[in-house]
Amino acid sequence: KAGNAVEEASRTLEAKRQEIAAKRREIEIKNQAAIQKENEAKQKLETVNKELIDLQTKRGEYDRLEIRAPRTGVIQQWFGVEGSDTVKEGDKLFVIVPEATELAVELKLKGNDIPLIKVGDDVRLQFEGWPAVQFVGWPSVAVGTFGGKVNRIFPTDDGKGNFRVLVSPHKTESDLDWPDDRYLRQGVRANGWVLLKQVPLGYEIWRQLNGFPPTVTDESADKDKSKGGKVKLPKA
Repeated sequence: KAGNAVEEASRTLEAKRQEIAAKRREIEIKNQAAIQKENEAKQKLETVNKELIDLQTKRGEYDRLEIRAPRTGVIQQWFGVEGSDTVKEGDKLFVIVPEATELAVELKLKGNDIPLIKVGDDVRLQFEGWPAVQFVGWPSVAVGTFGGKVNRIFPTDDGKGNFRVLVSPHKTESDLDWPDDRYLRQGVRANGWVLLKQVPLGYEIWRQLNGFPPTVTDESADKDKSKGGKVKLPKA
């Protein structure tokens, strides 16, 4: 009986050893499979990184070739050629009309009229395509005109003796807002009348009949007079 027990224990031990060996082989197979999958994943990662680098390189090339407009606007005219074409620095590609957020009118005045104008002067404007009636020297009866103020006077002429003056919107109690973008598109022509010093109607008629120039307001002289300073006479 003792010998049978020993033999049975030996067979059990051998079976356990074989079972352990089988599990070890199974673990080794799984480890090898895991290592293989890890290597495959590394290869895929390297491939993806390479593709990413290629895409970044192409994106950099596209960014380098991309031409951005200096401001937001609408393409009005295109000078490009359909299909692939090469351009060089300085070539004209588009004509872009920028989006206007602030309205302004540019008037051109002759050199004889510039001394009469100053920043802040009131202006009456007549826009092309908008019916209006304006009487020279009688702005109160104007119909269809819109109010504005001289915003800027350019210091030099355009080479032909004309000076540019920018007029911005200025609404009074009796004025209407400037027309919307259906009428005031960029490039629409406008006529403007700069309002000078107010004088009696009879004087204005007399001035025009005699061909006299308008009265120029000297602000510095008016300020000096308003101070009421005493003038010392020279000694005899």
